[in-house]
Amino acid sequence: MHLECNVRAVVAHRNSIRNRQRDINHFFMNTFLKSRAVRVGLVVLVLGTGPFLGFTLFERLGVFPELDPNPRYLATLAWLTAWPGGALIALGAARARRRPTAR
Repeated sequence: MHLECNVRAVVAHRNSIRNRQRDINHFFMNTFLKSRAVRVGLVVLVLGTGPFLGFTLFERLGVFPELDPNPRYLATLAWLTAWPGGALIALGAARARRRPTAR
């Protein structure tokens, strides 16, 4: 009987910790994604690096023959858009963290 009560208490405590962590994650992700700079940064990052990553993936899988061993233009596009995208995400995260929110 005593062991069963302890197990129930441990399970209840574990569930309360999970619920609290889920609420905290939900709150921060909502706050984070409300920032326009974060959303623009994610779009720039995905649209800039997506073609290079997709081409590289399809080439490795054998969908495309290896026409050019180094897709220079796609790699340059990815490099030029990764920096501004990452900077916008960092800026938006910093702004979202400092922004006062009503709970």
